[in-house]
Amino acid sequence: MSSKIKKAILKVLICITLVSCNPVNTPIITSTLSTTGTTPFPIINKTPFFTSTVTLPPTLEPTATLTPLPVLSQQASESEIRDLLQNDVDCKPPCFLGVIPEKTTVDELKLIFNHFGLPLYDYEGKGHAYALEKFPNSEIPPETGFHLSNDLVKSMRVYLDRSNQFEWSMYSPSAMLKRYGAPSKITFGLQVIHEPTPTPWKAWYHMTFFYDDLDLIIWYHEPEIRLDELITVCPNKDDFQGAIIWLGKSPYYPPSPDEDGALEDVTSFTLESFKEYLLLGHGSCFYLKRDSIPTY
Repeated sequence: MSSKIKKAILKVLICITLVSCNPVNTPIITSTLSTTGTTPFPIINKTPFFTSTVTLPPTLEPTATLTPLPVLSQQASESEIRDLLQNDVDCKPPCFLGVIPEKTTVDELKLIFNHFGLPLYDYEGKGHAYALEKFPNSEIPPETGFHLSNDLVKSMRVYLDRSNQFEWSMYSPSAMLKRYGAPSKITFGLQVIHEPTPTPWKAWYHMTFFYDDLDLIIWYHEPEIRLDELITVCPNKDDFQGAIIWLGKSPYYPPSPDEDGALEDVTSFTLESFKEYLLLGHGSCFYLKRDSIPTY
């Protein structure tokens, strides 16, 4: 082998050695020990030894495999759902039964309710809207609609029955005020009879709580009242037909905060004084100013 070739090989070996030992091209990723007791990420030393100009084909990101939970019996499922609705401090609105708008995927949604033995019904047949119904001969869970976009739960709508004591014990006006405090806004509206002729004294009212910080709206409908100049209402004992809850930043056809009369315009209450008054008890009645409430 000629001396020129030997010298050339020696130069190449020296260059390779210098490149591989160059600390500028040697990124070191270290981890700090967690104070929470969790296992830290391992220390990774990565030394690039060449630069490629070849464009590699894109690789698919690994997809997490969802492991189904065991299917509970109806009795065990009812017990767990009751506990979730009453005591789960980790699932605050807009979370509902472990479903979180903008985070829970359609596959996770199905796994949750498969675990409870409650199959979801795709009532549009397009994978965009699922319905959850009660167990047979049971008062739980509340009937719920899940609205999806791009395989992600965007919002939920929960239908509450006034005659269901379990539901109403958690979602009545006073229960909501006690649990979540004064809403961001409260509104009132009136529904009257238009056909065949108006009834001069008869109407129904609805009341809506808006909790902006919880992405929650609850609409109470519609006990019968008498249309006087000042309308007497007693939300703690009025015969509401039920209520609907909307959960999520992008709720599906929610009531508008501007379409009805605001609490401060139709009563003498502030939001905080209204909360305190309704928490006094069953007989907390007050007047609504009829002329300040939109009528439908």
